[in-house]
Amino acid sequence: MAAVKHIGPGSAFKVGMVLYGLLGLILGAVFALVSMLGAALAPPELGGFKIFFGVGATLFTYPIFAALEHAHSAIATFALVMASLVIVTGYTSINAIINHRRRSKVFGKAAAPVG
Repeated sequence: MAAVKHIGPGSAFKVGMVLYGLLGLILGAVFALVSMLGAALAPPELGGFKIFFGVGATLFTYPIFAALEHAHSAIATFALVMASLVIVTGYTSINAIINHRRRSKVFGKAAAPVG
């Protein structure tokens, strides 16, 4: 197998741009997931989801980090990170909805939007 001894600045720039684009797609997908979960779980009767995601974050934080320590492939690492982001996304979405509804009850219908 041939070892790369020198990478030109043009090649390094191209690799950097590809990685930057992939990172943008991944973060865009995460933010879209936050928005979709927030819209899908809007009814106030689903306040139990806040407990579900909070307990999930508490119980699965250590196992996810332990698995990340021993992950040897990029796909396994990506799957573990995305699983933790789904837990955090769910909790954040539900928390924002509950706080907004609580604020709108306190201040009336003219409550400021979340954000």
